Formats: sequence, C-alpha cells, structure tokens
Amino acid sequence: MENELFESCKTRTVTVKKPFKLKTVKVDGKKRLEEERIEYAEEQVVVPANVTAQIFYLKNRRPEKWKDKPQENTTEAQNTEMQTLADLLQHPLPNRDIKDFEE
Repeated sequence: MENELFESCKTRTVTVKKPFKLKTVKVDGKKRLEEERIEYAEEQVVVPANVTAQIFYLKNRRPEKWKDKPQENTTEAQNTEMQTLADLLQHPLPNRDIKDFEE
C-alpha cells in the first residue's frame, strides 16, 4: 500500500489494454453479412502525478514540517519580540513622542 502511494506521487507511463470494435462486411450477391467483434490493443498512457497523494505522503512522512498550520516555537518568538523591544529602547526613533504610539 505504501509503495502504491509513493508511485502515485510520480508521473508515469503505463500500458493499458484498450478494447475496440472491429467490423467486417461481406457482400454475397444481394446479401450483406456484417460481423462485429471486439479486439484488444495495448496502448501507452501517461498517468499524471496525484497531487493529493503527494500532500498526504508529505504530511505523514514529516508532519512537523508539512502540517497545515505549523506552530512557531513560542520561546523563539518571545526572544525575537524581546530583542525588538530592546533594540527600540537602545535606538529610539527620532522626533517621535509616546503619544504617537497610543490609540
């Protein structure tokens, strides 16, 4: 099953037996005899990659990287916010008043 899922993620060429109708007509004087039969021929068909299978494969293979809503590391986000605040305190914006930031 896993191998089939992996294979469906790739574009591939497969051989398919395709039916077609073969009709022969024989004329004997005034009589017309029609004969139909079904024969099969092999045909090469390109099967495109299944995007849904690719998504499913990636989400199950590495869920921490490919899930729908990746969670940001909260301590890392807090450190970034604190660093930004520290930068503002060390290098204040010129000609700005605290009232500019209040609602």
